[in-house]
This record gives sequence, structure tokens and C-alpha cells, in this order.
Amino acid sequence: MSDLLVPPKSDVLKFLDGSGPQPPREARVLIFRGDKAPPVVEEYRVGPLSDPTYCTLIKNPVRRNPVQFAFRPVGFVEYFTAVEYIMKQVDQEVGFILQESYEATFTDCGDKCLTTYPTPIGLHPLDFGVLANVDGSDPSLWKIEKVWYAGALYESTD
Repeated sequence: MSDLLVPPKSDVLKFLDGSGPQPPREARVLIFRGDKAPPVVEEYRVGPLSDPTYCTLIKNPVRRNPVQFAFRPVGFVEYFTAVEYIMKQVDQEVGFILQESYEATFTDCGDKCLTTYPTPIGLHPLDFGVLANVDGSDPSLWKIEKVWYAGALYESTD
């Protein structure tokens, strides 16, 4: 993701009153580094625009850089990949209970399927919910942390 990096106000004011040079046009670029161990999000200063010659990690005394991968904005494809992965796990572990309770499951469900919403609001909400940790880029590390079912909160699908 990239955006214009606004120069410091003092530099702009010096330029406007003729006592300083024009600040360089720079971009702020966020890179999601799922390839690193552990994965991180890095923020870079790139410039000058429109023919960049430098790219440096932004240093800020009040904000960490890089930050944990979990703090990144999650895109549509990534979100639904995680949901699909977790719902398959739910069906493998407690699908028989969902089938018995609601006559439907999340996967391999034919014409009676349960669907998910990122919030507990839906057309026909069930007394069932899952809190999952999908931090990082490795699905094998994603896990179900809590399950809400029939008015009770459980620490696992067990």
C-alpha cells in the first residue's frame, strides 16, 4: 500500500515564505512481510517522486516500525481464506453437533449450509460462534480459541 508522505509543516512553511528549499515529494509505503519469521508490517519512505532513488525504513520515536503482522489491515481475499480454513476445522471437530442441532454445516453441506459473518449479526443468527486466532501467514498456526454454543462459552471445540 502506498500513499503520499506529507512533509513536516515547518519545512512547508519555510518553503512558502521563501526561507527554505521545496520539500521533496515522497511516498509512504507499507509492506506486509509474511515471508519474514516472525511476519511483520514495515513502513518505508520512498522518494523523490516521480523517479525514486531511495527507500528507507521510517523511524518514529512514538511509533514502532516494523509492527506485528497481526496489526495489518486484512483484505477481502485473506479474510475469507482464513474463514474458510477455520470453518473446515470447525466442521471436522464439531460438524456432527452442528448437523444434529441445526441440520446444516459450513462445508460439504449441499443445499443446507451455515454461513459466517464477521459480527454476530445475520439473517438467522444461531446460538453458535467461534473466536479464532488467524495471526500470521501460516494457516497451520491458526487456531480456534473459544466457542460459543447453546448459551455457554467453551475454551476449545473439545
